Amino acid sequence: MKYCKQIFALSVVAILALVSFFPVGSAWGQPSPLFPGDQTPPTFAVSPFFIDATNDGSVIVANTGESGDLCANIYLFTPAGQMTACCACPVKQNGLLELSITDLNKNPVTGVPLTKGVIKVIPGGHCYPAYVNVAAGMKTYQIIRSNTQAVTSPPIPVPDTPLAGGELLTLMRQCQNIMRNGGGLGICSCPAQ
Repeated sequence: MKYCKQIFALSVVAILALVSFFPVGSAWGQPSPLFPGDQTPPTFAVSPFFIDATNDGSVIVANTGESGDLCANIYLFTPAGQMTACCACPVKQNGLLELSITDLNKNPVTGVPLTKGVIKVIPGGHCYPAYVNVAAGMKTYQIIRSNTQAVTSPPIPVPDTPLAGGELLTLMRQCQNIMRNGGGLGICSCPAQ
């Protein structure tokens, strides 16, 4: 009985030592491959869009300069949640990029441009939407524009949304599938800078 108590006490000490050495939530103390380093949880922009013959919209991406040059990794979805296009557009440090929804929507994998849907924008350190190196330092805004009148709404900030690792993996896999199997469809294009 005396030895059982000693073994139990040693086991508890060993477990406490492991818990204090490897932080909670880490895989044996290793940083997440999706979210490197000890940064705060990453965020991304999620916004609905509606376009037709009378209205168009734009997404404006501003680089805060926090992480140097960045890429806006862009994903378009139908209202039912099917990804129809993806691409990545560079945004210089302290720079601004305006993306027309109509232009982003010209080459959907379905072959039929959307009139409404969801756009997601993730800031990354390099321009490859099928494997995103998540970075901080991007703010996203939306503008609604009338095609029949000279009326443009002021930029509307798109709130930051926490980005879960599962969501990021799903976006990257769906985009990779489009790039491999879309036959050139589903790759949106960036404006010339």
